[in-house]
Amino acid sequence: KIWDAATGTPISTIPGHRSAKLAFSSGSSRVAAALSDGSIRLWDSGNAELKTSIFDEFEGRGQLEFSPSGTRLAYSSTNGIVKLRDGISGEFIADLQCGLRRDLYFTFSDDGSQIASLSRAHGLKLWNSESGKLAILFHIYPQSRQCHTETVTALGFGPDDRLFASGSGDGTIKLWSGGNGALYGTLQ
Repeated sequence: KIWDAATGTPISTIPGHRSAKLAFSSGSSRVAAALSDGSIRLWDSGNAELKTSIFDEFEGRGQLEFSPSGTRLAYSSTNGIVKLRDGISGEFIADLQCGLRRDLYFTFSDDGSQIASLSRAHGLKLWNSESGKLAILFHIYPQSRQCHTETVTALGFGPDDRLFASGSGDGTIKLWSGGNGALYGTLQ
């Protein structure tokens, strides 16, 4: 069900399988649901009209995220690839080769133009969210003192998208430059 947050009354009911993950577009006009059958469904949240069904291999413990503008939808697949789709039509844009599924984390920049992905095995990458093309590959390796020693659990851009941070189970937060990939600092 979709509920009105102010009144607590149901607005619409979205039928389907059990949901693994949910994401709302900006303005809450669309809702994406990753379902237990591995599919992704896009609905109009106002009238519960199904807009499209995407039959893919969604990673149940993975991520499902709209860009800030709602024009892009990204999600983790079972093989460590982030799938990038049009957030309105569901049309396929690109496969982002990001890393291993067990230690992969990604996020959109605040302006929605980039996706940052980070994994211990494959390092830090910035992607163009319009085309899905790799923009910058930061050369960080597990042996490097710059890299986290455990799985990345959080990734976020600063308000101006010039810095972004990664958090890990190793108890550190690393600050990175969005321009050249240099490690700006480590917080413990």
